[in-house]
Amino acid sequence: MLSRIGYRKKIKIVFFSFLLLTVPLLNSQAALHVKDYKFPSQNILIKETFDATTPTNNDPKIIFCIQDAHCNYEAQKNTAEVLDYLVRNYGLRLIMVEGGYGYVGLSSLRGYAPLKTRQEVAERYLREGRISGEEYFDIVSDSDIELYGIDEEGLYDAHLDAFWKIDAVRGEGIKHLDRVISSLNKLKLFLYGDELRQLEQKKEAYESKGVQLADYCVYLSSCASKVSVALNNYPAIEKFTRTVEIEKNMDLKSAEAERVVFIKTLASGLESGEVKKLVSKTQSFKDGEITAKDYYSYLKSLAQPAIDIKTDYPAMAKYIDYICGDNSVSPVKLIQEISALEEELKNRAFTNDSQRRLSEISRMAVMLKHFFDLELTPEEYSYFKTNRDKFSVASWKSYLQENCAKYNIPEPAVSVESVDGNIGILEEFYKLGAAREKVFVKNLQRKMDESREEAAVLITGGFHTPGMVRALRARGYSYVVLAPVITSGSDSSLYFSVLREQKTDVYDDYEEDVADE
Repeated sequence: MLSRIGYRKKIKIVFFSFLLLTVPLLNSQAALHVKDYKFPSQNILIKETFDATTPTNNDPKIIFCIQDAHCNYEAQKNTAEVLDYLVRNYGLRLIMVEGGYGYVGLSSLRGYAPLKTRQEVAERYLREGRISGEEYFDIVSDSDIELYGIDEEGLYDAHLDAFWKIDAVRGEGIKHLDRVISSLNKLKLFLYGDELRQLEQKKEAYESKGVQLADYCVYLSSCASKVSVALNNYPAIEKFTRTVEIEKNMDLKSAEAERVVFIKTLASGLESGEVKKLVSKTQSFKDGEITAKDYYSYLKSLAQPAIDIKTDYPAMAKYIDYICGDNSVSPVKLIQEISALEEELKNRAFTNDSQRRLSEISRMAVMLKHFFDLELTPEEYSYFKTNRDKFSVASWKSYLQENCAKYNIPEPAVSVESVDGNIGILEEFYKLGAAREKVFVKNLQRKMDESREEAAVLITGGFHTPGMVRALRARGYSYVVLAPVITSGSDSSLYFSVLREQKTDVYDDYEEDVADE
């Protein structure tokens, strides 16, 4: 939510990979729609798309919303790769970011050193969290791009002040919440039945990556079936588990072997120009530049009517039918449904009010910890606002005292003031974040109109995504929500330490650092 704090304010006053094989540069952005854009799947995940095209808006502007994972090196590097891809292959040049105002580019640093030295210094800065993925790209690239901050200085400063207030109390608040959560987990061993305990254990394993998403969805679906929960109320989960089942029963090894033979047979009957195109498409598919659906649809169109795929290549034919079918599931919708199904299954499993109260307090305690850690999701924040009066350690104390005494569990030593007394600061922080979103939209719209760009990138923290896409949709923009691929967790301590660092102006050190390389 507060990316680039510190040095962006200083930088703004200073005026100033991933290789593709044969993807042509598309110069006319106006002719493109959301469906025409492809993305390197090894770097980025498509979370949501919206095409605003209507009879009265037949060429809507497009915003690529990249969710920023602050100070996660892998995410930042993948963001840089995706920006390189969009710039090189679609001619994008405008990259709008939170955390700054006006021109915030670092392209003037390119002249200090040759490319290799720039890469080495920028790589170190990226690992240290001193620059973001888009700033790394701006330093090491030779492309004509503009990094533009869409924040507002006064609001930005107010949000930063709220952060400092939270930073002063967050450690103490989290310490006391951890004590509460520990006691609540011990109580679950006594108060929960086998079904509830297993559900909790599976959820914890899923959240800690001990259980894969597919396996967890299959487990939830199985639980739902046992207690007659209608899965058609959870279409994303239903579709996802059905897809998982199809994949498990598919003979992928045979399909791959048949594809090799099929391509050789296909190539033998093609003209030399078509063969070159086939080779290029196959390489692009292997490199993640085109989707499996696009690739296999292309193969199918080439084969017809000369080759009977279903008869001669049955395993591959099944795979093509599966790939080309409608198996896509919105990741956002899937995660929302998982949370909702978990709650419904819990409610079905409760046998008394004490279990319900324990579950409710546990949920709120975890959310409050996320609140202090500044990791609250938009869904959690919405729940908090709806149930504001219930988020109080003081209101939980009698329940904890009674049940800890009953089951001989030490009552947690909790300072109510350390938690309840600071919730107002947390609320202010998130309210200011929502206010910044309105500024983002206003400045984005103004910049798009001024620049006359038909497509641009927007990089903000993931918390802002729901608000931003609602605003974009209402204003007739098409959009694609993208999340950089992350295989390892973010180091929140690095993020906080970067925000605390006083001397963060890249310009202060860059010239000396490149000279030392």
